[in-house]
Amino acid sequence: MGKKIFEVMSYKELRPRQVFENTRILDKYDGWYVSIKYDGWQAIWTGKNLVSKTGKRTFAMPEWWKRYLPRHPVVGELMIKMGNSFMPATNIASLLRKDSDWSNVIFMTFDLPKKKIPFENRTAALEKMVTHYRRKATYIPNERSPVTYIPQKKIASNKILEFYKKAINRGEEGIVLTNPKSFYQTKKSPDRVKLKGRADLEGVLIGFNVNEKGLMKSMIVRFKNIKFSLGIGFKAAERKNYKKLFKIGNLIKFSYRSFGSNGRPKEARFLSVRHDADYVDSDVE
Repeated sequence: MGKKIFEVMSYKELRPRQVFENTRILDKYDGWYVSIKYDGWQAIWTGKNLVSKTGKRTFAMPEWWKRYLPRHPVVGELMIKMGNSFMPATNIASLLRKDSDWSNVIFMTFDLPKKKIPFENRTAALEKMVTHYRRKATYIPNERSPVTYIPQKKIASNKILEFYKKAINRGEEGIVLTNPKSFYQTKKSPDRVKLKGRADLEGVLIGFNVNEKGLMKSMIVRFKNIKFSLGIGFKAAERKNYKKLFKIGNLIKFSYRSFGSNGRPKEARFLSVRHDADYVDSDVE
């Protein structure tokens, strides 16, 4: 088995704003599988070790935890349970340490990395496999397996937005759409699409990060008492002519998915600048 199979199949991403402006975009996904997108770390059980989605890092999984896993490679989302919810994804980095606590770790599986089998067959086999191993779980005090299967459901295109809205209202990260006939591949594929919830906010432009060629790498934006770098969503012309287009003190509108444990917006994307309502204060750099 080659190295490439130990990588997670990449997603194409739809932007909520585009979908809501033109719902016909979803017509091409009629009859695809839909599932919940969770906010964890994607990982692969290779049959021997649990590794990061690129296969470059290995999680410090204890021996007792391995007993719940099948002998075959499985792809899933690694998460840490906290009461009735989950801890922020940033906490999962702790599982790379040898002294990490795995008592509340959940591995939510969603695929089998088998390249020559259509997804509808892979997901059926995965559900059967996980159910079998959960029944055999006998190695932790509460006798419950930490490995689960993320349900996949075929959906009509006119029901996708309804499914998405319900998921977002429950606090989920978003949804994933997968072509039933698609084969597993490690490069970014149009056969697996994610639609994640995003919201808009504004922050104050207080500086720039510039590369050696004089192009803007990112803006330094302050939102409340948090400073962060905003580097996604800019056109080439905006990176080149940033001094003319953006001024210190501008109010910058950006979209984001959620907040990290440090209070910074996650996956922030530049949307626009408000020239009509600049903000001025002594802390602007």
